[in-house]
Amino acid sequence: VTKLVFPPLLSASQTRKVVEAIGCRALPSINGVPASMSVKEGASPYSLDIAGTPCGVPGLVTLSGAVTKLAKGDVATLRFLALGETALGPKGGIALAEILRDGSCAGLERLSLPGAGLGAEGVEAVCAALPPKLLALDLGSNGCGDQGAKAVGEALKRCANMKRIGLAANELSEVGARTLAPFIRDHASLEELHVTGNRVGDRGCSALAMAVRSTNAPIVKLALNENFNITAGACKSLAQCIASSRTLQELDLSKIMIGADGAKALAAGLSESPALRVLELGSCKLRADGAKFIGEALARNLSLERLGLSRNSLGDKGVFELVAAGLQGSRSLRNLDLRHNSIGPEGAKRLGAMLERKNFVLKNLELAGNKLDASMESKLVARAASLRTRPSALGVPRKALTVSKIVEGDENQEGMNIEVPT
Repeated sequence: VTKLVFPPLLSASQTRKVVEAIGCRALPSINGVPASMSVKEGASPYSLDIAGTPCGVPGLVTLSGAVTKLAKGDVATLRFLALGETALGPKGGIALAEILRDGSCAGLERLSLPGAGLGAEGVEAVCAALPPKLLALDLGSNGCGDQGAKAVGEALKRCANMKRIGLAANELSEVGARTLAPFIRDHASLEELHVTGNRVGDRGCSALAMAVRSTNAPIVKLALNENFNITAGACKSLAQCIASSRTLQELDLSKIMIGADGAKALAAGLSESPALRVLELGSCKLRADGAKFIGEALARNLSLERLGLSRNSLGDKGVFELVAAGLQGSRSLRNLDLRHNSIGPEGAKRLGAMLERKNFVLKNLELAGNKLDASMESKLVARAASLRTRPSALGVPRKALTVSKIVEGDENQEGMNIEVPT
């Protein structure tokens, strides 16, 4: 017998008893988990991806035996393990922790467990067993709650080189976010923090923002989108974060109802941000007033390259406000998402005029889902993508002239090239 299929909820001890009763000569493949792994000499470190296979605890029995065989002396070869959507459950988390403690996992760098059904108990067990060399941990959609957030914080203390933490959709509240924040502040290597789809609220959001602002870690990305109980009240802390951080390049706040008041507070930080390159504000209820505040920030910002403003009910008025307030003079923005904003022909004309005469930096314009016919939309998108150059002050081509200043007796004199309109 080389392959067996068991119910995912069967325990490890029950699985082993059945395998013994069948009389298998060697450990078989169980629930799709391979019974053995091999790494050829000189090959890259081994990766195992069985995400989407509902192997449950029985599959981990096979995994345990297969992973152990990978170690050659003191050399651990497993580097990446993906067990997302594998129906492990809390008991599977405990069983996985035993595998992680094995010396063959000492070199593990990436562990992906989204949707494995671990719960708080399973997440705690896994976090307590993580190898110190781990660089990335994805625990999204495991329902670990605030208890799991504390376990992740403790894991950060042990894994000094951790670069990415994924805690999306885990029922984190303000308490969990505030518990996690000090661990982030005190870490030195973290680059990405994903807390999408939780309910951290204003105080939790502010705690995380202040941690990112205060840490010595080179945090590049912060994802807070779909935390529906965050309001404009948290935007002052977020503004201070993006204004002072020299590493934060991407901030996702989409589907957070900050409104125009939140946009005003956020704009103060965006104006001074030295590093932010991507800002996602889709479905934030900004409307025309919010667009004006964001436009004013664009006039002063020198780093932002992408701005997401989809589904904000901007309308033509919002386009006028955005353009006049600062979009037309933006010096860095190359990608602008204006999808599903009820923009009509008048708003489109305003964008077209800006692209013709004012803004020569914007290259990618997204306009799907507005009140525009296909022809008008495609023309605007094509115009943004085309090569455009700023005309001279007199509206005529520039010509390079050479002006020579003759100095009697100077054998090393040189001419100066000056570009002037002719």
